[in-house]
Amino acid sequence: MTANNTPPVPGRRAADALAHLALWGRWSQWIAQQHGRKKVMAAYYTYLLAHRLGFCRKFERIEWQRVKRLVFVCMGNICRSPYAEAVAAGLRVPVISAGLSAASGGGANPDAIRNAGQRGVDLGGHLVRSIDDIDIGPEDLIIGMEPWQARRLKHMGYVRRSRAQITLLGLWGSPPEPCIADPYGCSDSYFQTCYARIDAGVAGILEQVGDGTISDASDLDSRPIRRF
Repeated sequence: MTANNTPPVPGRRAADALAHLALWGRWSQWIAQQHGRKKVMAAYYTYLLAHRLGFCRKFERIEWQRVKRLVFVCMGNICRSPYAEAVAAGLRVPVISAGLSAASGGGANPDAIRNAGQRGVDLGGHLVRSIDDIDIGPEDLIIGMEPWQARRLKHMGYVRRSRAQITLLGLWGSPPEPCIADPYGCSDSYFQTCYARIDAGVAGILEQVGDGTISDASDLDSRPIRRF
């Protein structure tokens, strides 16, 4: 302390260190809000570059006149695909959701239920389905959340034989984002970012299938679904 009890002014190095810490804190906060995790951010921009180089075009070539039902798919059917299903179902679109590695019969993730509720979407009654519990047909549009999911679906024998089309939800948002990463275990701020991206993708798909291409909910009832 100085004679007049004024704290000493930090040295330049100390001030620079504090500034760097503050910058890193803001940067980390931005990553948590926009991508959830640092490693996910790297994947996000890798996929974004791949999209701009044209590697996602096969998932953008959709015969919309064939589409009679939307099948949203994510990893566990507890966070992303249930939310997408609920949003589309609220708009009276024939829709179902499933997970690639899901244990059928459970419920949505509690963080997903809470964050969806903040957006006016109720996931409280959701029951988890595995993709293996759904009979896929040629009129289905299977919608993945990440490129690796679309590739895995593409190589599943019964999906390939069904002649169902496959796309990525984020490609239909504005701007297109081929990867909508899993919010499981992430902050509420990333859940909200993730759900905003899903909202944008669902809206974009509904623009494509508008004007009666998808008719009414009876089309969904006519497709067999294996119950658990």
